[in-house]
Amino acid sequence: MIKDITIGQYFPGRSPVHRLDPRVKIMLALGYIVILFVAQNAWGLGLGVVATKGGQLAAGASSYSSYPGGIEIEIDTHKDFRRQGLAYSAGAALILACLDRGWYPSWDAANRPSLALAEKLGYQFSHPYPIYTTFAV
Repeated sequence: MIKDITIGQYFPGRSPVHRLDPRVKIMLALGYIVILFVAQNAWGLGLGVVATKGGQLAAGASSYSSYPGGIEIEIDTHKDFRRQGLAYSAGAALILACLDRGWYPSWDAANRPSLALAEKLGYQFSHPYPIYTTFAV
C-alpha cells in the first residue's frame, strides 16, 4: 500500500512555479500549511471580487495574503478590458467588503499604475521602497 503513495515526484514543465528556486517552493508550501492550521475555516483564508463584461471575466480584486484583521490586496484586469474602470470598481467593492468585516484592506503599490489606482480609491502615498522579484513572467 505504501508503494502507491507518491511523495515529491518530479513533473517536467516550464511554468513560473517550475522556475522557482526549490527553497522558495519549500517555504511557500510550509507557509501554506501554517495558514491552513491558523485559519478557522477555508473561507477565512481570503476574500475576492470579480467584474464581468459581456459574460467574460474582465477584472478581479482579491487578497493575495491575509492576516488576523486584514488582507493584502491584489487587483488585475484582462488586457482587453483595461482603462474601463473595472479595476476601480472591483477594488472599491473589495475594500467595502473588508470594512464590513472590520478588516484592514492593505494596499502595497508596486508600480505607478497601482499607486494611481490606490490614490483614486482614497489611499495616500507613504514612501518609496525597493522591489525585488525572483522571476519574470
